[in-house]
Amino acid sequence: MRLLAVLLSLFLLPCIRAQDVDALLETYLAGYWKANPARAATPSGVHAYDGQLEDSTPALIDLEIRRNRAALEAFERLSPAGLSAGQRVDREMVMDRIRLALLDLQQLQRWKRDPGSYVCLLQESVAALVDREFAPAERRYTALATRLKGFPKLLQQARMNLDRPPRPATRKAMGQIAEAADWIEKQVPQAAAEQGASKKLRKRVAQQAARAAASLRQFGAWLESDLLPRSVDAPVFPSPPGAPAGSLYREYFRYYLGAALTAEELQAAAERDALETRERMRQVAGQINSSQSVPQALEEIAAARLPQDKLAAAFREAFSDARRFVEEKRLVSLPDRDRLRVLTVPPYSPAGPARLEAPGPFEPDLPWFYYVPAPELLGVEQAEFLLRDSNPIAISLLAVRDGYPGKYVQSDAMSRSSNLARKVFASRAFTEGWALYCEQMVFEEGFRPDPRARLVQLHHALVAQLEAVIDVRLHSGGLSPADAVSLLVNDGFLDQAAAEERVERALLFPGEAAAPHVGKLEILRLREELRKKQGPAFVLKEFHDRLLSLGAPPLRLARDLLLNEQ
Repeated sequence: MRLLAVLLSLFLLPCIRAQDVDALLETYLAGYWKANPARAATPSGVHAYDGQLEDSTPALIDLEIRRNRAALEAFERLSPAGLSAGQRVDREMVMDRIRLALLDLQQLQRWKRDPGSYVCLLQESVAALVDREFAPAERRYTALATRLKGFPKLLQQARMNLDRPPRPATRKAMGQIAEAADWIEKQVPQAAAEQGASKKLRKRVAQQAARAAASLRQFGAWLESDLLPRSVDAPVFPSPPGAPAGSLYREYFRYYLGAALTAEELQAAAERDALETRERMRQVAGQINSSQSVPQALEEIAAARLPQDKLAAAFREAFSDARRFVEEKRLVSLPDRDRLRVLTVPPYSPAGPARLEAPGPFEPDLPWFYYVPAPELLGVEQAEFLLRDSNPIAISLLAVRDGYPGKYVQSDAMSRSSNLARKVFASRAFTEGWALYCEQMVFEEGFRPDPRARLVQLHHALVAQLEAVIDVRLHSGGLSPADAVSLLVNDGFLDQAAAEERVERALLFPGEAAAPHVGKLEILRLREELRKKQGPAFVLKEFHDRLLSLGAPPLRLARDLLLNEQ
């Protein structure tokens, strides 16, 4: 029945003739949710498929390719001439997302070359039903038990699909297995009990969780014994025969980030910005202590860690201070009803650094949670990793970036938008760029007049600039992973472990490392363009409110919308 439904969505697309972007998009999404139940539907707040997992057989992947091609053709036939400015933006935005999906399925072929994509999908498919209480426990954990039952089938499909992946991708997946399996087997049944699932359902969840964990461990053994020997030293973006190095990455960069800048233009801009930022950091460090170097000043700030039992209170105070600053300075409109809650991470949630847990864009009334790490539950090495950003200055900047006026404010505005395309396909450069932009913007408006805080903000900016450089250079040629690590250590003032972690992520997830800086850069350029155009009439709060009201389109398209209003 599912196959029939997807086929129907495929062949209905060409029948649409109306000049209606929303009608085309709704038809496309009907197939999109079915094909991506755990990867897209549940996290977005579409709960018709909560008990399902993706089907990754070659036949279904081929069907998904055909469905996306048909959708792209339908959007291309839709003439922009009769559309409003907003509809033209939506049409172009959705077409770029479809092209990105086709590039991923046909050329990058992660389903053949990235074992970690299966592990992450399975782990996230569980977390989406455990961490967000969008429905009573009985309903969510019934769906979860069914989803867990599908683990062995999907992992068998992974075994059939995977062939000669890049060696770093295989090693990364192998390193994820043990923690994911232990969490599913031990903490998920605990969560079911704590959240009120019935005794009968808890037993069913525990049984399926144990089987799912066992299938993950068996997959891990297969990765080590079978796939690792077949893995190769190959880039994530292999160049097509006869094409110049990096050509596939440049195409991916365009569709993934939706920037006005090309990859080469971003690299050049980020390199210039990094030089300026390093010089500014040297000057600010001198204001703190003229005898200290930048690394020494950063180390002294980081060493002022708070005791573990003070962390949660410090985060709550920092979020409250950030919100108050935004209100006093009238920087952006805040949500009418504050849904953000700062909590210590629950025992059943995966360990990790402080993080924002957001509801889906179709769940505008659910609470948000900012989880503060609980290092006392971890080993010494893990606790040391989690506590590296536990000093008061770092916490105050996390409250700005993730809370007020950062990701929480931006995402809340997006979830209340009526625009379907921009809710579903939010631009990562927009969302990550807004968060990084907010860190700089609040200092421009007088936040924490302390050179130590300014130094940490500049350090965040510098790391984002260098990550944009390595993202481009790693995937378009000219920079080895070892040289990228050295760049972050020597020029970015990161320790070896942090630099290696960031380079590994940049290798496996192209575009993500570049997103914050390219987004921030384009927001700043758009702000200055409007400031010059409006002159004395320019009001910062109005600019921010209007930008966030657009949803989260690629910033080159956001520019078109804002300038068309002037």
